[in-house]
Amino acid sequence: MRDLRESCRIAVVQAAPVMFDKAACTVKAVELIRAAAAEQAELIVFPELFIPGYPYGMTFGFTVGSRTAPGRKDWGLYYDNSILVPGPE
Repeated sequence: MRDLRESCRIAVVQAAPVMFDKAACTVKAVELIRAAAAEQAELIVFPELFIPGYPYGMTFGFTVGSRTAPGRKDWGLYYDNSILVPGPE
């Protein structure tokens, strides 16, 4: 692969997402993108699962062989607030 440019200004986002709220987190992501672009960032890198938020430590009520009703509800909320690509967001 041939290098087309000698440099690229990169912004690495280190911010907390709006957990399980696709609309609010999308707004926050756009604000962060605008702020980075204002600083002439050409590549903006977000953490994995910024939208809907990385569920570190959550088990969604799952243990081997079973899942609780509240855990299913949490998983549904997480799923419903995920983004499909391509999609309206």
